Amino acid sequence: MGKSDTFHNASRSFLLWWILANVLGLPFLVEGYNSVENIIWAIFGIFYDRNVGLLGHLYIVVLLLLSGFILGGCLGLIQWFVLRKKFPQAARWILATSIGVAIGTLLFWLQYILLFAITPINERQSAIFFSSWYSFIAYGICLGLSIGVSQWLVLKQWVHKAIWWAVVFPLCATLGFYFANLYLIYIEFQDSIYMLRQQMAMQFPEISNMQMLVFFIALCALTALIGIGLVTGVLLDRLLRFHNKQKALQQKAATD
Repeated sequence: MGKSDTFHNASRSFLLWWILANVLGLPFLVEGYNSVENIIWAIFGIFYDRNVGLLGHLYIVVLLLLSGFILGGCLGLIQWFVLRKKFPQAARWILATSIGVAIGTLLFWLQYILLFAITPINERQSAIFFSSWYSFIAYGICLGLSIGVSQWLVLKQWVHKAIWWAVVFPLCATLGFYFANLYLIYIEFQDSIYMLRQQMAMQFPEISNMQMLVFFIALCALTALIGIGLVTGVLLDRLLRFHNKQKALQQKAATD
């Protein structure tokens, strides 16, 4: 086996492990989103038709920062297992991811407060709810930007042109989070599944509408997770290749 084959096998192995790490780790960010919504619902449920006040907002900020930091640490730790053999002092990645998720969830809350009067919010009898399309896109943008920038600050110490990470990761996070929640964003998605179930009823009568819906929900989520892992993994691999190439050229120039 030649040197090139060994290198490409190593890159393929890194990519597969990175995808697996993101499939396992990124769902923690969904819990971050749920934390934001649960805290908002709880606070506004308590203070419905009343002013939340400074203490209520302070309580929200502390909970969001704490939950975001812990959940981000879980994601960073899982990714660290893949990066630790590639980068020196890769433990910084865990801290950067924790800070990124914490800031991202807080940014999501702040933009919700600042745009509360003009954003499409669904008000019901007992509480206030985000409208689907807005909340998923906003959360993906805020979280993607904060994580992308936080991780870029660490990554730029290891590789050249790391700024691409701060550009690509937010796009992947936003599109991935949106795609993973298609069943909530488009009612037509559920209608299409129902029509498919009707067509399959004769061949597979034991499959219920709910089972079909759960299957496609899981399929969308898994596709989004693999997509994010694949795109960011390819980018990270390319950054590593470019960095190693530049380093080899510098060493060659130094010896000549």
